[in-house]
Amino acid sequence: MRCSPPQAARSRIVPMRPFQLNLRPATPRSIGSLRARMSFLLLALVSSGFSLGESAYGADRDKAELPAAVEGLLAYLPENTETIVTAQSFKIEGPRKQGSPFDIDWRGIQSLSLGDLQSLEESAGLNQLVGRTVAVAIDAGRDFEVVSSFGSLRYEGCSVIRFQEPLPDAGRGLVSALRGEAKEVRTVAGHDVFVFPDRVAMETVYRPKPWQGQFVSLPAPDTLLCATSDRFLREVLERWGRPVPGKRALPPELQEWMHVDAMAPAWALRHVAKGPAHQGSLVGLTWCLKPQGREVFEVRYLPVQDQNVRFLADVWDNSMLEAHPAIEEKADGTMTVTVDCQKEALNFWYLLLAHRSMGEQGIRGEYGPTGSEATP
Repeated sequence: MRCSPPQAARSRIVPMRPFQLNLRPATPRSIGSLRARMSFLLLALVSSGFSLGESAYGADRDKAELPAAVEGLLAYLPENTETIVTAQSFKIEGPRKQGSPFDIDWRGIQSLSLGDLQSLEESAGLNQLVGRTVAVAIDAGRDFEVVSSFGSLRYEGCSVIRFQEPLPDAGRGLVSALRGEAKEVRTVAGHDVFVFPDRVAMETVYRPKPWQGQFVSLPAPDTLLCATSDRFLREVLERWGRPVPGKRALPPELQEWMHVDAMAPAWALRHVAKGPAHQGSLVGLTWCLKPQGREVFEVRYLPVQDQNVRFLADVWDNSMLEAHPAIEEKADGTMTVTVDCQKEALNFWYLLLAHRSMGEQGIRGEYGPTGSEATP
């Protein structure tokens, strides 16, 4: 849910408080921005008949035991990556036909791991990817910024998508389609990169960053990269095939890993970067779909010592949007939000907050990670 800023110098967009989301008067531009981004996220909600498969779990829950495929992809990500959203064993869905009904299913949250891929035009190769099985996908990001009153995020990131099988003809058909529709083709670290317009729906007070856009590359016949930042993508491609031993994104000693079931169908981990600008109450957070095989969606907030993050958990409870999770403070001080997937569907609110959590800083009273002012 990225977006773009306007030209009113020094004007400020006041971050929307969570419970005002559906109550604030909407403008044609804001509605268009919301639809543009959320339509990409909701594409997977019309999925039809693929299996999530059974999960396997390590016997020692005190160790961050990652599937080999996930461990391998983390090695390609920049070390200052703050957030990853991961999904396993699912199919890429195509656009829903106009007027056709759709069944909102929790497995639709797996689409968040694809980043902005589903905003790619069909003629640029998206139609060649529909129906393909993804073995694992990781959307990684850093330096998150709220750029709309709907909570849209702009960030430097890249989705790394590894398919179950190599693309036909080593992906030559996809590369041809990308080349035909791209506004520019670059060579980065020996790989072709196809440049497309930025997909973030931003308020007009924000100006595009130099690195901003949609950048697609196919470094291997079974792996596709879709980035929001050419700078972030360059770092990934420079590490491709040459990862630095012992240095990876989100190292295993982070305490957030103790709250992740890495074999779950979809999960996310965020570690809040420390520094002078960090004034929030959050160390990090995780969320998991069906952890340990339980039919729940579980979010866990890890607070800074002596800080209370109940206000973050309370955002998920929204009776107006039929969202009724259980909220509990655990003995270890973490705050947990649990949604019963058998009683509640994956509605708009849950999907929006799962995405928004990628940039959460833990700042009280602000909708989004920073609430920063637009800059000229």
